[in-house]
Amino acid sequence: MTAEEPQHLDLPDEYTRAATVLLRGYLRLYILETLHKHPRSGADIAGDLMRECSWKPSPGTIYPMLRRLEREGLVESRWDTTSRPLRVYTLTERGERDREELRQRLEPQLRRTLRVLQLHIDYLFGSGSE
Repeated sequence: MTAEEPQHLDLPDEYTRAATVLLRGYLRLYILETLHKHPRSGADIAGDLMRECSWKPSPGTIYPMLRRLEREGLVESRWDTTSRPLRVYTLTERGERDREELRQRLEPQLRRTLRVLQLHIDYLFGSGSE
């Protein structure tokens, strides 16, 4: 490739990476919110993310975060052996407090991010009100 040739940018991959980075950045809050509703396994959380966000994080993303939350005392785990053995995570009281604090701190940032994304959607695809 010479200096005069334009560099090809694979936009779909670039946008996929950007969306993944955004989702990964809010994974801690997502897990705490999910566990606030009911106990879940790591596989359940990954399945929820796939259904709700079309993003299937790797086990190398989900399980280190769950272990970190457990070390911090925000979640507890136990083995559920009713069918096939699964480690099921539950939010602790400390995790509940952290979840609420994180929600309050991140809400303004999430709302700003949503406004920027909405501007891009409207610019690129129209406002949808036509």
